[in-house]
Amino acid sequence: MDFCFFHKAQYLYHPKTGHISPKVLLGWIFRFPFMHKRKKIKWVLNVLREGYKIPCWRDLEWWLEPQNLEHGHPLQLAIPDHLLYTDAANDRWGMPILQDLVSGLWDSQERLLHISVLELRGLLHLG
Repeated sequence: MDFCFFHKAQYLYHPKTGHISPKVLLGWIFRFPFMHKRKKIKWVLNVLREGYKIPCWRDLEWWLEPQNLEHGHPLQLAIPDHLLYTDAANDRWGMPILQDLVSGLWDSQERLLHISVLELRGLLHLG
């Protein structure tokens, strides 16, 4: 995507739609590490209000409300039917499934893999 940068107004917009890309907006929010995230969002919204409309104003303004940030709201609206927790070590793997515990040992080749790979490989042993 092509984006234009105006030094005077200091914001990015898509030349065809005039809308701010969400990725660009997030980049601006996290650009200044010394500012609190809410202050960053306020700053970005104030800059954007100078004349450009973006389709997600209501979504962005949600982040400015203190009650939405202080008490913690889940970003995931759907509640999963089951949660699966895995655990892997260099010599074995294991995970609880409903009321059962499933576990096993790695073979000599698998023991050489990175621990993150072993975590995912434990799922393959279920099938």
